[in-house]
Amino acid sequence: MAQEKRDFLSKLSHELRSPLAVIKGNIDIILEGITGPINPEQQELLQTAIKNIERLLHLVENVSLYQKLETGRIVLKKQTNHLADILGPVVKELAEKAGQKQDRINLKIAQDLVCCCDGENLKTAFHNVLKNALDFTAKGEIVISGEDLGETIKIEFQDTGIGLAKENLALMFEPFAKIEPLDKQNREGSGLGLA
Repeated sequence: MAQEKRDFLSKLSHELRSPLAVIKGNIDIILEGITGPINPEQQELLQTAIKNIERLLHLVENVSLYQKLETGRIVLKKQTNHLADILGPVVKELAEKAGQKQDRINLKIAQDLVCCCDGENLKTAFHNVLKNALDFTAKGEIVISGEDLGETIKIEFQDTGIGLAKENLALMFEPFAKIEPLDKQNREGSGLGLA
């Protein structure tokens, strides 16, 4: 059954990725005015569609990455990376959302803090952790800090969000776990973001 589930998720990811990319590409063409002028109402509707397509593509990517991790098919490309160079683009990408929610992302990573890691996969992990922090922090601050501990690097994400009940902490990194937040608000997501 586990293999059938893996096969299904793998096929689903593949089958969704291509049509979503084509739909997004076509909407981008319309938004650029290549097919003719559009009015502000149409532009707003199309931009909403793009945001939803991007959300679905992110979900598909999470499922695909999870499948690769679960089956051991992910190959880590370790090299020396400056953590600020990895986290900076993630913060920039998600800053628009943070601004809309009046959050402030405070990146406290020294420019000379380096580690040997797979930069792209670490960027994906940081993206998921920061997006999760934003989703559960209605207002306040998110602080990302880093510290060289010698053999390891410690990265902390702290936020003023709603938090989790202590009994749910062990479930936080479990795949497909949907933990009810303390504010009882229902939020969208696959349950793979932190897995």
